[in-house]
Amino acid sequence: MNIRAILDKYFDGVKCYVRGDGNGVWIETECMPIERSEEIKNKVGELLYEIKK
Repeated sequence: MNIRAILDKYFDGVKCYVRGDGNGVWIETECMPIERSEEIKNKVGELLYEIKK
């Protein structure tokens, strides 16, 4: 999976950090309104598992 392509396509204008550990890889973002988070989640679909505060 090309993480740069995903960030460019779905997270345009959002500061992102790719993190990972023994359980997997995830994307952390700057703080943003929950509406923007839900918008990204709807675009990304199954690639995004959950939104946490």
